Amino acid sequence: MIEIDRAAVETGGAEERVLIEAAGREIARRLACRWPEGPVCALVGSGHNGSDALAAGRTLLTWGRDVRFVLAGNREPTPDARSGWPIELESLDDFCESPPTAGVLLDGILGTGASGAPRREQAALIDLVNRLELPVVSIDGPSGADMTTGAIPGVCIQAQLTVCLGWPKFGLLHQPARSHCGTIEAVEIGCPPLDPRPAARVVTARWVQSMLQSRSPDAHKGTSGYLLLAAGNQGMAGA
Repeated sequence: MIEIDRAAVETGGAEERVLIEAAGREIARRLACRWPEGPVCALVGSGHNGSDALAAGRTLLTWGRDVRFVLAGNREPTPDARSGWPIELESLDDFCESPPTAGVLLDGILGTGASGAPRREQAALIDLVNRLELPVVSIDGPSGADMTTGAIPGVCIQAQLTVCLGWPKFGLLHQPARSHCGTIEAVEIGCPPLDPRPAARVVTARWVQSMLQSRSPDAHKGTSGYLLLAAGNQGMAGA
């Protein structure tokens, strides 16, 4: 996924600033559809997810929402992420001393490039977010989950909604990460297609429905084809 994001900028002709703005709008739209009212607290990490969280927060500000920005990483956002807005980010210490009691949390702490267990400060923040029991929208995946393997090597955000940018992240379709994602929604942000051949296909109810042929009113089991059932061997039957 990291290589795809990089190639979209370097060879696909997509400017990083444009992708950030598109991501921010889509994240804000999905959040607002699910939670149309109330304050929002954007947790802005040091990576691309932090930039996307900042852009989403800026969009929500223009829509009249009360947005609180918290620096959840060790670097300030890039100028592309700020897009000229004079946004003041409060410190992690201030957030921990006075956490929100209502509204929605936007998780931009860690992204696709994170590996291993979260560091001590990040782990403490993730633990606090989970204890607040407020709705959480995670960007690309819940912070703390390995988005490639689905493993959770330490603590992990418990999200109600995960907005995947471009494509669903492979690891999020596997346990234990899947149980931390809530609803997964993939959004288009303008990344050009890099390979027309899909590496994997997500089997959804809509896809299965599209594979089924329509049946005539007089159809019966003798004219409707056959079903192959792959199951366990004798004495080893599975579900």
